Amino acid sequence: MFSFKSLAFAAAVAFGIFTTAYAAPTVGSELVSRCDSGCRSVPVILAEVQAQITPLALELKYLTKANATVEVITPICSEMKEIFAGAIVEVNLLIGASVSVILAGCTVAELSALIGGILCLVFGVIGHVLAIVDVALYVVVCALLTAVAEVLGSLILVVINLCGGLLVGLVLAIVAHIVVVIDVILKLKVHVLINLFGLHL
Repeated sequence: MFSFKSLAFAAAVAFGIFTTAYAAPTVGSELVSRCDSGCRSVPVILAEVQAQITPLALELKYLTKANATVEVITPICSEMKEIFAGAIVEVNLLIGASVSVILAGCTVAELSALIGGILCLVFGVIGHVLAIVDVALYVVVCALLTAVAEVLGSLILVVINLCGGLLVGLVLAIVAHIVVVIDVILKLKVHVLINLFGLHL
């Protein structure tokens, strides 16, 4: 089980590296009961997402113009999308669960730092790759990275839909953490995040 100190540390690590919604399943009493006894909380799900994508993000961070090829970038992007998509499914399973199960005592400050850390990590490395990729590959690579950004945006949306009403000020708190990557979000036109955070093109 992740402690909140470890969640905060994970968020700090992500910031150190770089400074469409999915339909919800129908929730019945059987699902709620199962979640209350066995589902993982949103903070734990997101902490695992961050742990899984960090080595992938580091692979992108250390790419150079010489090796930033479609063949290298494609499998990294595919794995990231799979991680985010899996987390979306798990978060949706929490719909209808008790607040204690959903948040596990997590505060606005803690959850916003965790979400902000993931966003800064991913969009930080995306910005790096777009800055160094060969111009001949730019369009294809940009499409690959945009696809990753869109699935991540969908994950953040389902988290906000689930937790936003439970933690007042969550969206504004997240925005405060992601100032350094807003330009990348806008550049990729990730509309789900642009609309969610009230950003301007």
